Order: sequence, then C-alpha cells, then structure tokens
Amino acid sequence: MSTDKTTDMNALAQRAENVRSALSEQGFDTKFDDQIRGKLLAERAADLSDDELERVFGNAVLGDFCIKYAQAARESGLTMEDLYAQDTAAHNGVTAEQRDWIDVLHYETGMDNAEATQFAEKLHDLAAKHFKLCHINLNAPLSPEQSSGRDQIEREIKAMVSGLKGVVDARFVYDPRGTTVGLKFESGRHNSFGNGGMYKVPLAEGAATKLDGVAFWDMHQNQSNWVVMRINETDNAAFRDIGREAEVARIIKEAAGRVSEMSSINDVDIRLKDINGNTVGELKLMRGEPLDEMPSGSVRLRVELGNAAFEDDACGEVARIMRATADQIELGRHSFPVHDSNGNKVGGLGMLDLPSLVNDGLLSMEDALLQGRVYLAEESYSGIAEGEYRYIVPTTEYDPGYGDDGGEVWLVNAKGKIAAGYEDGKYVREVQLNDLPGDHARDVRAVAKGQVSLEDHERKYGDNDDLEP
Repeated sequence: MSTDKTTDMNALAQRAENVRSALSEQGFDTKFDDQIRGKLLAERAADLSDDELERVFGNAVLGDFCIKYAQAARESGLTMEDLYAQDTAAHNGVTAEQRDWIDVLHYETGMDNAEATQFAEKLHDLAAKHFKLCHINLNAPLSPEQSSGRDQIEREIKAMVSGLKGVVDARFVYDPRGTTVGLKFESGRHNSFGNGGMYKVPLAEGAATKLDGVAFWDMHQNQSNWVVMRINETDNAAFRDIGREAEVARIIKEAAGRVSEMSSINDVDIRLKDINGNTVGELKLMRGEPLDEMPSGSVRLRVELGNAAFEDDACGEVARIMRATADQIELGRHSFPVHDSNGNKVGGLGMLDLPSLVNDGLLSMEDALLQGRVYLAEESYSGIAEGEYRYIVPTTEYDPGYGDDGGEVWLVNAKGKIAAGYEDGKYVREVQLNDLPGDHARDVRAVAKGQVSLEDHERKYGDNDDLEP
C-alpha cells in the first residue's frame, strides 16, 4: 500500500475513533458500532439520511437503537464515504470469527466480499432465531406458533442456499450448546462433525439475548410470499406531463427490467422513481397477502409466489407478469387479475382514481394545502383577486414552476368556495400567481378546518370596510 494511501486510511481510522468517543460521551455503548457499520455496508446504504436508515434498520431487532445510534454518528461527522473508504471489501464491523466465515463463503461459493457479507448478515439473523427457539425448547415444549416458526425459518434458510454454487444444502441441529445452523459445502470443508459434517454459522455475542421477550416467530409463520408493488404518488409533474397511465406503465417496465436481472427473488427491494427522479413507490418481497387499504390515486400490483411457474426462474416470471401488467395499463385498464405462465390467477392490479379536490362546488382547501397547491392571486390593477377570492389552486392539468406561461386554475376563498366563472377552471398567466407564505397558509388551514370563521379571516387579510368591528 502506498504511503499516501496508508496515511489516508490512518486518518479515516482516527476519525472513526473520534466518532466513537463522541458517541460514548452521548451515552451510547460503542460496542455496537462495528455491527451497525457492517449492517450499513451489507445493505449498501447510499447515505445516512433518515429514510435510508429506516430502510436498513426498520425491521431489524433493536432497530430503533440502531437508527438513533447512526443518527448520532451522522451528527458527529460520520458519512457513508468514510465507511466505504475504510473497508470497501465490507469486512469492517465484524468479529474475527465472522470475518473468517465471510471468507469461507467467498471462497466456497464464489461470491464477492460484499455479496458474502450481505448473505452472511441475512443468514445470521435467521440462525440466531433458530438457536433461540432451540434454547427455549430446552426448558419447555415449543408452542404451536413457535414450532411452526422454527420450521418456517428452516425453509427460509434452505431457500436462501438452494442453487448456491458450492453448497450442498443447509443442515440443522437442535442442541443449543453450540450454534444450530450450518452449511454443507461440496468441498467437504467443515468446522463441526455433527450431522455428517458441516460448517456452522457463527453468531455475534449477545445475538440470542437480543431476542429475549420478542415474539419473532410470529414473523415466520407459513404464509405465501408476495411480490408487491406500490406507487403512492401519481399526481406530480411527471404523471401530468406524459399521462398517468403512460408514466405508471413506464415505471413498472423499468422495475421489471431490474427484477429480470436479479439472481434471487429474495433480493427484490426496489425504490420506484418517476421520470424526473422522484421516489414515488416501492417494489418489495413480503410474507402474507397485503390487505391494507389503498389510498386514493395509488397503484398496487400483487403477485403471489409459490406455485410451479415460479420454481425455475421466479425473477423472470415476475418480470414477465409486470410487463404484461404495464401493457394492460397502457390500454387504459385500471383493475384486473394477473396470471402466471400456466394460466393460474396469482394476484391483481389496482389503480385508484385520483382524489377530486372539488365536490359539490366546494374545493377542499385542506387537501390543496397538503399537496402544496395553494397560491396567492396577484392583487395589483392587472391581477385577478376579487375581494375574499384571493387564492389560486391549479387544476390537475397544470403544475406551476415548470416553464409554462400559465394554465387552468380555480379562484377560491379561504373556505374553498369557487369564484363565479372559475367553476370549470380558467386560464391565467403564471405571473399572476404568488407563493403563499407559511403563516398565511396556517391561517387558511384554520378556516378550512372550521377553527376560525371566514369573517375573522377577512378582518385580517381582506378589505375591512364592509365588515362590522
């Protein structure tokens, strides 16, 4: 290694130590620092933003602690660039035994270090849960839910290693005096003679203890896996510019291309972006059918896995279904079942209409404010404000700030009553729109919620000559 490179690495190491010291002063136990760094690297975190931390740790055991710890590290000056620069091979943040295990996975399967680290992280979480259930079983019989959970964990581990180069299968023992999950390698490499010889998965210190009091087996009941796509935002400029159906179809086809290139359906976890680069949804693998209510204007595709059509190439089959779904959306269909290549119904697509801001001649100012679509009308001699009708709300076909000279708008008062002549929208030039200040917006919201009367609002913002004192 060059002198300059060594100096850079030493500087980064010193900075990391400074971060540990700062976190220690804030009351955090820095023994978790390596594990949290390792998790960030294994999940290939792009940054240390709150959204990214939620993605990485949201479903993890002690996830709240990890998020707060990483936030504190960020505030102390740590960045993802520091993490990657310190160890791009992703060996940073693990014990010596775990590092050896990652090396074994690397050499036995051909995975690169980053892939081996990510695989080891997922396998570790499942192995810790399996060990914990075996330990519980030492003192009492497992409940039906616990027994079912352990069986499902074993199935998930077997699914992880199925088809993995260099691996014969997963092996399990039920004596928790040692770890209880191992892999049988084709090479015969092993660290345990149990169960015909296998290489046991090492567990981090305290991994099982962290599961005390957690009914984690409820997350591993024998339910079908589903690939679920959600697009929650379909009313921004990208959808208005090229058409809602066309943009939804484009997003689905783009995601299908990414899925088709994946080696395992377990890797499906994609943020969906519109053509302007805004995050508008996600594509994820989940256990159990999604039954939550869809918000207005959203899109959801559900694909149940598990039958013969998904056995050989689940990623390819899901990608095929997604492309077929996009084709149907382009034809104007908004709700229909989807079928696998054998003709079996495996889910469906739902695309709900956008919520209407106007109902019975009254515009919902609460919704318009939430969407950031309320502006002040120009009040000069050439403006369009008419007394209490001083607020402009663009229709869904017009989005100010994207280079248009103007567009269709409603002119309303603070309660959402539409001015005469604007019931169906009316064209105005964009120069006649002004931003609505935050304090003014709060006052309009108070009127919309009925907390302040329109009369009191007008005493503050309108021409008071016709109002009683």
